[in-house]
Amino acid sequence: PVLAINQMVYGQAVLTFVFMMLGIEIKREERREHLDELLPSIIQKNLLITPICQMLTVCLAAVLISLVLVITCMIRIIADHAPSIWVTQSVSAIVLHFFLPCIITGMLGLLISSINKGKSVYLPASIFWIVTSSLSAYFIRPILPALSTAKTIYNMFNLGFLNFQMFRNIMNTSETEF
Repeated sequence: PVLAINQMVYGQAVLTFVFMMLGIEIKREERREHLDELLPSIIQKNLLITPICQMLTVCLAAVLISLVLVITCMIRIIADHAPSIWVTQSVSAIVLHFFLPCIITGMLGLLISSINKGKSVYLPASIFWIVTSSLSAYFIRPILPALSTAKTIYNMFNLGFLNFQMFRNIMNTSETEF
């Protein structure tokens, strides 16, 4: 249990990267198949159907991944007859650290891909992922002493775990809040 959060950090970082690429590829597939030209000719009343369906696709994928995580987590918790507070904290931690970041990065992938239509979309997406990922602590740490606001900016944009290098246990863990 002590190493579980540290092991989840890399999985969460990869998952947010995958969702950002999913958002980019959904938008690129629309242009590749010329659906951006075809759908307005078929559906003349409402042009918001395509972006809403793309956002719902990202949300559905995030819900499915989160459900898999919740179910696998609940199997162990129920098998150990853990108190109900552990169940609520585990579910809220999965929602906070996996569900919401996946939706945010997926939507930003859609947004970045709709603004930048070329192959150069991957550079700003990768930079955004590095800045918002928990792994940005490796890049931000040398800057933190030089800038007084760097830690505040890091805490504001981080979509993952704040301090994954410190081992935590039941006595010194931080609370999970939305």
